[in-house]
Amino acid sequence: VFAFAYRRYMDVAQAEARAHEARIEASLERVRAQAMSIRRSEELAGVGEIIFTELKALGFATTRNTEIIINSNTKNTITSYYYSDYGVSGTIEVDYTKHPTVKKWMEDLKKTSNSFVAVHIPEMEMKEWRKHRESLGYLPDPKLNKVKTVEYYSYSIGLGALSVSSFKPITEEQLKTLERFKNVFGLAYRRYADVAKAEAQAREAQIELGLERVRARAMAMQNSDGLYDTAEILYKELFKLGIESSSSGFGLVDEKTKRISFYGINPADGKIMRYANQVPLTETKVLQSVFLNWKNQEA
Repeated sequence: VFAFAYRRYMDVAQAEARAHEARIEASLERVRAQAMSIRRSEELAGVGEIIFTELKALGFATTRNTEIIINSNTKNTITSYYYSDYGVSGTIEVDYTKHPTVKKWMEDLKKTSNSFVAVHIPEMEMKEWRKHRESLGYLPDPKLNKVKTVEYYSYSIGLGALSVSSFKPITEEQLKTLERFKNVFGLAYRRYADVAKAEAQAREAQIELGLERVRARAMAMQNSDGLYDTAEILYKELFKLGIESSSSGFGLVDEKTKRISFYGINPADGKIMRYANQVPLTETKVLQSVFLNWKNQEA
């Protein structure tokens, strides 16, 4: 009778394992689809959200959040796309050198393109940890404020990394599943990198086109009033690039009198208003620094 029960148990266990594997594959496929649908770099945040949702559906009950990390290759900063299902979500750039735990964490991730780092924040460090993360600009986390410890599991993919935090340690089986999600995240990161590169190239082309328009207007000047037209073109091109200014224009410095003559435009009520004035460069520290920077040809 026991032999019959054992055979029945094995059949059921194998069926459960196949069903669980099918659920994992279906979850991974949904993440793949989300990754391949990325058209803009900021859509990478959506990959973090779907990974969180799928992990929860697969029984990762104590998962706190997912975090997609993009390391800068020129600065000691990371861009974090973090997501939770209770409103603590956002995108933020932080300096990872300000905390020794985070500094070592990020440096370990950058050692290879396939690093795994597990970080445990013990009870005696939690108060300081909460204070530090909020000082960086992360949203206050009511659930994090109630627990005694927190666990972080991070996988690197080049300059990118997938990180998952949990209120309790995850099992070895869950760790294997998480690694499979990391492999799919690699696809998302490569897609993100391609899109980000294309965006950067398009941005550079847009900047060059704006510069050429300003150059062309400057070269077409026939008298000093042409500075107003050039200032207007400058304002409009900067606006197209997302740089909103209250005015734009040019200043001509007279070194002998230490005065500057402004030729500028001031957009108001949808109209471009021209203005001209002369200002002494000796009356305030700001103006004195303007004169000194001009003389030294510094920004």
